Amino acid sequence: MTIAHTASTVTSARATSPLRDTTSTLISATINAATTITPDREMVALFSEPYLTVDQALLVNALTNPHLTSTEDLATEVLGIETGRTSEGIADELLSAGSVRDVRRYPCGGITAAAGDLVAGRVGALVTLGPVARWLAADHDDLQVVETSPAGEQLGVAITPGNTTLRDAVNEGLDVCREEGILERLERRWMDEGGSGRS
Repeated sequence: MTIAHTASTVTSARATSPLRDTTSTLISATINAATTITPDREMVALFSEPYLTVDQALLVNALTNPHLTSTEDLATEVLGIETGRTSEGIADELLSAGSVRDVRRYPCGGITAAAGDLVAGRVGALVTLGPVARWLAADHDDLQVVETSPAGEQLGVAITPGNTTLRDAVNEGLDVCREEGILERLERRWMDEGGSGRS
């Protein structure tokens, strides 16, 4: 078992969060940036063109658990994830296969609390998007990304259903960012191996 999965297989109600808590949340928010585009989510939101393809990553405390080098080493460990993220589908697959002892689910937006628990040894590993994992590793010397998967998840901007005017404006802005090299510079800053976004 690896951290690879097909994003479209994530179909639980939890897996559509942060868009899951009814469409009214979307209507009041209008835009939710940096959202993985999945078929489930496309049923409740309008998406911009994808602007980035990301991987999933396994983050461990290399200081206290140097023996954890891949998902194959997690059978006795508790795996931490944020609810509603596509990493939740990976965690559920690992749990069903007996590849992890348990899954600790943090609320959407609770990744820093999850990282704190990883540092303190309350969870054995985290699975999250690669850029997030690398950012956390840059902030904590004892955390290390030990496995990545080219999940091919595409990020886009989620927009209130039916608001094609806003969607088209966002797409135009993304086109300008591509043409001027802004997206490429941001990708180098945040996505290169070991990139943390620090300048």
